[in-house]
Amino acid sequence: MRARVRVCVTALGALLVVGCGSGSKSDGGETVAKYISRVTTQDGLTEGQLMAADAPDASGGPDLQVMAGMRVPNGGSLQAALTASAPARMVFVHVMDVPGHYALQLPADASSVNLLVTMAQKPPSKRFSIGYAVADASGKVGNTKFAEAELLDVGTGDVQVSLNMDVGTDLDLHVVDPNGFEIYYENETSPEGGTLDLDSNGGCDLDGKNNENVTWPAGAAPHGTYTVRVDNFENCGNGAVNWVVTVRTSEGLNETFRGSFPASDPGDGGGAGAGVPVTTFTFGVRP
Repeated sequence: MRARVRVCVTALGALLVVGCGSGSKSDGGETVAKYISRVTTQDGLTEGQLMAADAPDASGGPDLQVMAGMRVPNGGSLQAALTASAPARMVFVHVMDVPGHYALQLPADASSVNLLVTMAQKPPSKRFSIGYAVADASGKVGNTKFAEAELLDVGTGDVQVSLNMDVGTDLDLHVVDPNGFEIYYENETSPEGGTLDLDSNGGCDLDGKNNENVTWPAGAAPHGTYTVRVDNFENCGNGAVNWVVTVRTSEGLNETFRGSFPASDPGDGGGAGAGVPVTTFTFGVRP
């Protein structure tokens, strides 16, 4: 029996931060929150505060390099790695030509910041540019760098669980409903209508999507406790993989969890019951 490689899974919490901005665009009814619903640092120590004003203009602060995923389900989360030319204390995230921004105050100066950017479930557009900028401890803001985001059209409903991976590999999302039915690539649809409506990279047939999604339509999700797992089915030769799972419900739950599999883990070819535990959550259960 082959030994499993241990992975780390961390729930991302929320801390209030302060931010600043100036001016506002002609909005046409749109705001950044209609595109992006949450921004956190990947370690979960800082959550961005939604600001009504535009992100501040550049004022001679640190330059920035951005490596960010492009494809992500509506309602899911993408991973973005920021590298600043000098230590940064604030991070600003916005959408091009849309009013408002998210401001994250870091607990200490940092030249590298990893973010999770969670998309709105019903954005006005499926493709848009996300702007990233940083400021140093004196408040000097650097130039904004943009990265394209392309949303993969998936279901949301009362319960939505999505998986994002930062490289092309065959990870599988498993969600067990309160009735014990396990949705994954071999059981794509539950009796109540829950479905795996996005399945990526099966058998290392890399499709460039690198995301998976499970959802129950409105009124169909069973009440009770759900269990989420992520399985490394097969390492497709692209090295280590970092992943993030986003869990959302119509009752207001919006949480992200992250983990990784090392390049040395070849995958287990797992089926039902496979994978590492990510989280459990409840839906439709009153205290």
